[in-house]
Amino acid sequence: MSFNDFKEWYKKTYPQQKYSSERCWHIIRTYIKGYHFDDSHQFFLDIDDYCNEIKRKDKTVSDDDFQEIFNTVWKRYLRFCKKEKRWDDQDLARAVLAGIVNGEIQPQLYAATFCDEAQDFTRIEFQLILRLSV
Repeated sequence: MSFNDFKEWYKKTYPQQKYSSERCWHIIRTYIKGYHFDDSHQFFLDIDDYCNEIKRKDKTVSDDDFQEIFNTVWKRYLRFCKKEKRWDDQDLARAVLAGIVNGEIQPQLYAATFCDEAQDFTRIEFQLILRLSV
């Protein structure tokens, strides 16, 4: 599921949009799916985690906006992806990390990695890059 696919889905699902598709994608990608990783790769950041565990300086959206998007757009997006067997780049990063942690994937390690637009990486993607680094 690319951002363009998400944007189309969002327009169809929410014709009267309170939030932009960019804002929703940012919250889903950066926080809900891209902030935490555990060995089962099923852990998503929830409202309590966002409101209570993330420092104010690390937040780019208000607690209220996060909560509303989590309860509406995120839950519906998650159901849609499961039903349609769709995945996005955060699911891929999580699956690779889980495979490495569980010993199912033997990664090739790299001495150096060059990344363009690294400021757009999520914490999950950074973990993956670190796991692939010597």
